[in-house]
Amino acid sequence: MRKKQSVAEEGSEKIYQLLEDFYLLCGIPIQFYNTNYVLIKSCPDVQAAPKDHRHLLAAADRARDLVFQEEAGVLYQAIPLQDHEITLAYLLSILPTKREAGTGEPSADETKTKRASSKGSAAAGAEQRARACANLLRALAAYLLTQDFAYLQKWKHFTDQFKAAIWDLLDQDLNAESLAGWLHIGKTKLYEDFHKYAGTTVAQYLLNVRMEKARFLLEETDLSVTQVASRVGFYDYNYFCRVFRRQTGMSPKNYRTECRMNS
Repeated sequence: MRKKQSVAEEGSEKIYQLLEDFYLLCGIPIQFYNTNYVLIKSCPDVQAAPKDHRHLLAAADRARDLVFQEEAGVLYQAIPLQDHEITLAYLLSILPTKREAGTGEPSADETKTKRASSKGSAAAGAEQRARACANLLRALAAYLLTQDFAYLQKWKHFTDQFKAAIWDLLDQDLNAESLAGWLHIGKTKLYEDFHKYAGTTVAQYLLNVRMEKARFLLEETDLSVTQVASRVGFYDYNYFCRVFRRQTGMSPKNYRTECRMNS
């Protein structure tokens, strides 16, 4: 007899299948992130990802979708899945660009008028397709909130509870056993819940929360980078800088400078 699925298992399967169907029918690459910016599902499995997640945060702050382009020329659309201003998850899609919509350079014997017309048509077609993709993604986001709200709420509750439990303990040597004790659950249950609701390992989630707090301290305090590193459990300055750059695409000092220039 087949074991009855939990709300989390049923909800995650429905979301993953819907994303796969959406990509199959529309050809729009799409990614699904949790609130700690961990990639949970990607369709197709391998695709371009943004260098950092500031745009996801910006979309959540605006409470609406955000279209942005990175240096490589990739055009993204970030959509926060929100309920009463509380972000539950994120959708991220890769929109078509003018280059993708074009049909190639015209031959040398074509007139300038034809070349201009061809380029204009390609640009208009790309813009129209990008708008259509954006509208479809908004509709998908609304559907996910309506149909899979219980799962997304459970997911958000679990990650928030865990982050609250460890936020002031990140300077300590945390492990699965101590974390399970603080949450009053067994280690096996801890691993199972992380697999269901966080879509990642305990170690990776800890790293994500450490980086989240590091960004917060760099933005909101005047602590030195060395002090910030220590507050989030890194006692090797160079290692902290490497990990931070890998997560955000810039050094801690540059991150602080850019945040304060934009504030």
